[in-house]
Amino acid sequence: MVEELLHDGARITLAVGALLVLTVGIAWVSRRLRLPAPLAFLAIGVAVSSATGYRLDAAHGDILITAGSLALSVILFEGGFNGGWSRTRDALGPILSIGLAGTFLTAAAMAALGHWLLGLSWGTAALIGVALSPTDPATVFSVLGSCTLQGRTGEVLEGESGVNDPVGIALMLGTLDIVLHGAGGGAVLDVARTFAMELGIGVLGGLVVGLAGNWLLTHVPLPSYAVHATAAIAVAMLAFGLTAAVHGSGFLAAFVAGMAVGEEDIRLHSETEDTLSVVANLGETTMFLLLGLTITFEAFDDSIVIELATFALLTFLVRPVLTHLLLAPTSLPRKHRSFIAWGGLRGAVPILLGFFVLVDDVPDDQLIYTVVFVAVTLSMLVQGTTLPAVGRRLGVIKA
Repeated sequence: MVEELLHDGARITLAVGALLVLTVGIAWVSRRLRLPAPLAFLAIGVAVSSATGYRLDAAHGDILITAGSLALSVILFEGGFNGGWSRTRDALGPILSIGLAGTFLTAAAMAALGHWLLGLSWGTAALIGVALSPTDPATVFSVLGSCTLQGRTGEVLEGESGVNDPVGIALMLGTLDIVLHGAGGGAVLDVARTFAMELGIGVLGGLVVGLAGNWLLTHVPLPSYAVHATAAIAVAMLAFGLTAAVHGSGFLAAFVAGMAVGEEDIRLHSETEDTLSVVANLGETTMFLLLGLTITFEAFDDSIVIELATFALLTFLVRPVLTHLLLAPTSLPRKHRSFIAWGGLRGAVPILLGFFVLVDDVPDDQLIYTVVFVAVTLSMLVQGTTLPAVGRRLGVIKA
C-alpha cells in the first residue's frame, strides 16, 4: 500500500516538475519570438484535449472555477501590489474610465453588434459581449517583457484590468441571471442592486483586509522574506475568501487589498514582489492549460464566420472607438491612447466567463464558449505579436 502511494506521489511530482520545465521553456521561447506565453499554454491544452479526447466540460466546473478563483486572487492581488495606491492614484481617472465605464460599454456594444450584424439572439449576443469585456495585462506584459513604457500607459493597462476583471465577473453573473430567469424590470433592478452591493462590499472588504495586512507586514518583525511573502499571499486569499463569503466581489477585494499592502515601505518589499510574481505566473500557467483542455480543434469549424467577425468587431471597432472616446477628456496624449486601445488584449478571464455559460447550461452555450475562446486566442496572436512594434512606432516604447 505504502509503495503504491509512493509511486503515485512520484508520478505527480514528475508531472509537476515537467510542467515547471515546460513553463520555463515556453517563457524563454515566447520572449525570443515576442509571443504571449499564455497563448502557448492554451494551445498545448487544446492539443492535448484534441489528441487524447479528454476534455474538461461543465461536469468539471468545480475544478476549473476553484482553480481559477485561487489563481485570480493572487494575480489580481499582485496587480494591485505592484501599482500600490500612490501609482494607481495618478492614473485613476483613465483607469476608471475604461476599466468601469468601458466594461459596460464594451459589453453593450458587442451585444448590439452581435444581434444586429451577426444575427445572434439578444441573450447569446449579450453573454458574448460580457465575456469579452475584461482585458488581461499579464498577457500584455508577457509580450512587452522588459520594454520601458512612456508616461502612464503601463499603470493604465494594469489598473484597467484590476478594475474590469472583477466588474466583468459580476456583470456576467448578473447577465446569466437575467438570461436564465427573465429580463423584467424588477429582475434587472434586482441584478443592478446585487451588482452594486458586490462591488461595494468588494472595495470595503479589500480595504479592511489590505490595511490589516499592511499593518502586519509593516509592524510585525517576521523572520525572513519567505515568511513575509507567505503572509502577503495569505492576505490575498483572505481578502478574496472573506469578501466572497459575505456576497461581495472577492476578485475586486483581492485587487484593492493588493493596492493597500503595496503601499508598505519596508526592506523586504522587492523580494515579496518577486515571490508574488512567481506564484501569479504559476497560477496563470495552470489556468491557461486547464482552459485549453475545455475544447478541441474540431469545435472551431462550426461557427468560424461568427468567431472571426466577433474578434474583428471587438479589436478594430469597439475597443479603439471606446478607448479614444473615454480617454479623450484625460491628459493622455493621443499616441498613448492608441497604444492602450491596441494593448487591450483578452486572456484567461474572458474564457473563464465563457465557461460559466457552459456550467449554467444556457441556450447556445457551446457557440458562446467557442466564439469567446477564438476571439481571445486571436487577440493574443494578432495584438500580442504586434504590440511591441506598435508601441515603438507610436513612441510609447523606447527603441
